Amino acid sequence: MSENDKYTRDEDKRFTLRIEKGLFQRIEDAARAHKRSIGREIEYLLEQYLDLLEAEENGTLQDYINGN
Repeated sequence: MSENDKYTRDEDKRFTLRIEKGLFQRIEDAARAHKRSIGREIEYLLEQYLDLLEAEENGTLQDYINGN
């Protein structure tokens, strides 16, 4: 656990996020469907999006889409 926050792992960073209520509801629904916390769902979605952008920039988008 972090020295400053007993609820945050050392490899994690805690921050506050303001988000539109409708978008939050969509994320909450997705998190429930995927059996994740809302925070972990947001993390997952951001990671997927950044991986997609990276694949697009590297010219490997088709491989990304095909799961390679």
